[in-house]
Amino acid sequence: MSSSETRSALPTGRGVIRTMPDRLFIAEMVFGGLVWMLLISPGSHSAPVLCWVMFCSITCFLVSTIWLCVFCCGANASRIWLKLDVVYHVLATLMYLSASICLAVMTNALSEHKHMNWVGPSVVAVLYKYFIAATILAFFTTLLYFIHAIYSVMRSRRAPYTAI
Repeated sequence: MSSSETRSALPTGRGVIRTMPDRLFIAEMVFGGLVWMLLISPGSHSAPVLCWVMFCSITCFLVSTIWLCVFCCGANASRIWLKLDVVYHVLATLMYLSASICLAVMTNALSEHKHMNWVGPSVVAVLYKYFIAATILAFFTTLLYFIHAIYSVMRSRRAPYTAI
C-alpha cells in the first residue's frame, strides 16, 4: 500500500483549524449556542415548538463539541469517520432547518400580538425581539451546517479508497 492510501483524509490536531470545512466547527458552536441562549434569556416558555428548537440547538452544540474533540485528539483515522462526518452534518442541517422554520413561524405569530403599553414595551414585544434575533441566528447556523455538509461530501468523494 502506498502512503496516500493509508493516510486519513480527515485532519487531526491543529490541522482541524487549518482545513476549510472544519473551521466551521467553531462558528457552528458559537452561533448555535447563541440561538439557545437567546431563547432562554427572556424567561421560561412552555411552547412545544421552543422545546424542539432548544433540543435541536443544544444537541447539535453538544455533538459538534464532541466531534471537534474527536478530530483534535486524532481518533478519526478510519474511513468510516468520513461517512459519519457527512451523515452528521446532513442530519444537523435538516434538524436546524426544521427548528429554524418552526421558530420563524412562531416569531411571525408573535408579531401579530405585540403591542405597546403606556408604561413601556409589553412582554410579547420583548419576546418578539429575542425571537427575531434567534431566528436569524438559527437560519445562519443552518447555512453553516449546510456548507459544512457540502464540503464533507466533497472531501468524502475525494478521499482515496481504503478498506475499513
